[in-house]
Amino acid sequence: MKKLTLLFLCLILCNCQLYINELNRQKGIIKRSPEEISRIEQIKNEDFENYNLVKNEKIIVGMSEEHLLLSWKKPKRINESCHSRVGCIKQYVYVDTYVYVKDGKVSSWSTH
Repeated sequence: MKKLTLLFLCLILCNCQLYINELNRQKGIIKRSPEEISRIEQIKNEDFENYNLVKNEKIIVGMSEEHLLLSWKKPKRINESCHSRVGCIKQYVYVDTYVYVKDGKVSSWSTH
């Protein structure tokens, strides 16, 4: 019983830390790595509209998967499903948002 209680507490603390990290990222407390900053600056020459979005941690439909990851960083997890009619879709699971990517582009998102 003690092991089960300890496991339960660990799971709660891990999820709390993920939530705190996401909130800190949204508040700008967690800073970008030098590699991320360099890649974002490269985007400025390629696609200025997406550069501004990524720099301001925003996303739009049609944005590339790479730009999504630069903008919102690594998700809590990624689910992938493939269907004969719609092809393969990735679901990026963030703290309170699911972002859907199809053919390497953001196709939609929903907040829960």
